[in-house]
Amino acid sequence: MAVSPRDFFLNNLAQWEFDIPLQTQWIVRITPRANLESFLFNIRSTITVDHHSFDLNPNIMSLLFGPAVQTPLDGIGLYFAQSMSLPPEEMSVTNVAAPGGSGGYLGGPTGGDRTSGRTINIDFLETNLDFADGIIRPWIITTSYNGLIELSPNESIKADIEMVQYTKGEYRPARKIHVFENCVPYSLQSRTLDYESEKVSRNTVGWVFNHYYYRLLTESEASVY
Repeated sequence: MAVSPRDFFLNNLAQWEFDIPLQTQWIVRITPRANLESFLFNIRSTITVDHHSFDLNPNIMSLLFGPAVQTPLDGIGLYFAQSMSLPPEEMSVTNVAAPGGSGGYLGGPTGGDRTSGRTINIDFLETNLDFADGIIRPWIITTSYNGLIELSPNESIKADIEMVQYTKGEYRPARKIHVFENCVPYSLQSRTLDYESEKVSRNTVGWVFNHYYYRLLTESEASVY
């Protein structure tokens, strides 16, 4: 007896590749292209130009990036990232009018420029040692002085950002990975303090990147990431 389209569809949902993923299982890794020590030095050596007292406190840096919060595989910011917006992908389409006297014929659509942006947003949790003010704000200031030019690896202030999405299963296997290359932060939202109510504060940071790509993983590949 032939399997009906309905049963075929439901049977597919029972397979890992077609299961419905969890949307809250994800992490962000921000990995400087320079080693961490050089990266922090490159930022510290620039922000003092803005003001001689503007400095990254070494004790705070050791706490924000120390082994208690970050591991070598985590990169920067894993603990603090709360949400992330991925860029859209689209191209412009223009409907060209049909020549005069075409009667009922419609003009055809023509493809235009690719309009995908090169920016992403990440919201970071604010803690007493605020990650946004601790590293993002001076990072933006350094970027504004240095520009977006490519520097040698040891002088670079750029980073690669990985967004890894996991799903149900043993050890929460990865299912999809977005990678954004040569990223720098360019905006940190303004904040208003008031006495109305207490709330968990999150700081939205805008990032610009050069390139991105992503990988979809099968069940056998996902278990090893």
